[in-house]
Amino acid sequence: MAISLLLGLPVDEDEFLRRGQESETSRRSDYLAKWDDPGASAADRLDHLRGWWRRRYQADVAEPLRRLADAARAFGCRVVREAALGDVEAAAGVSKVIVVIGHWKGPELENDDFLGPGETIAARLDGIDHPLARWIVDSLAPKRGLGRLFSRALTPRDALRASLDAEIDGETPSGVDQFVELPQTRRSRRRDRLDSWLAGTLAPGNRLELWDGLHTKEAVAEALGAFEGIVDLTACTTTYLGAYIFLHSGGRCRTVQFLTVQEPVDFAARLAATLELAAQGYDYLTAREAVGRELIAIAENRSEKGPCSD
Repeated sequence: MAISLLLGLPVDEDEFLRRGQESETSRRSDYLAKWDDPGASAADRLDHLRGWWRRRYQADVAEPLRRLADAARAFGCRVVREAALGDVEAAAGVSKVIVVIGHWKGPELENDDFLGPGETIAARLDGIDHPLARWIVDSLAPKRGLGRLFSRALTPRDALRASLDAEIDGETPSGVDQFVELPQTRRSRRRDRLDSWLAGTLAPGNRLELWDGLHTKEAVAEALGAFEGIVDLTACTTTYLGAYIFLHSGGRCRTVQFLTVQEPVDFAARLAATLELAAQGYDYLTAREAVGRELIAIAENRSEKGPCSD
């Protein structure tokens, strides 16, 4: 089975430092931003990144990814480091399975996402005839009468953050008796609307980060083209992206995605075991499921024995 492993995250110190110091806005890493100090001098910034490489990234991320890459090559997989969106397109032409190791910037609104003053947010949303926009504008208005005793007007940042999870009347599609939606899907769908309404005021969410920057779900689906195999989206909270790829392909492309946070030391071991089974001739999805069941059984067995049983 032809399998491509695309590594969109740094695997060694040189890659980490180069990616972490990226200055071009469109290519800057959202994933590495938590380890960066962009306000420091170039020398201090480099020292800061080197410190985080030694303290955290090397052991927690780079080493598991390096072991995974080595295992993948041993099992006959095609391995691409510093993988960009173009590598997704190339893999779609030569592979039956594409495993993408990247970062999914989800719907959450971080402080760095706010690019303009709060007054701009309120002005842009005022007058938009949509339940989500009306809810945000109403939450910004000073409360009157007894209402002011029990609630307060939110700041624009707090209002936008609260709107991702708020119960908002009028959003259920007409003609539908019962509408069920995962919280993560609802948050992602609403973030897409906010990004559209507040372009230039918000740095957008719902993006897949590869080596060349952040990419929309539409761009990822377009890169896959007419691909009819399996895309394993090994990144945190990728259900929104996976569902879009599946629907965009008309069901031709099957996806593996995740609702929760994925830790490299965990997912790298799972993937290595899956690739070993696939190299022996097992169907990829069957191998993925079998590895998951085995790890769950091991964890449950250890839990039953207790921490000192061994």
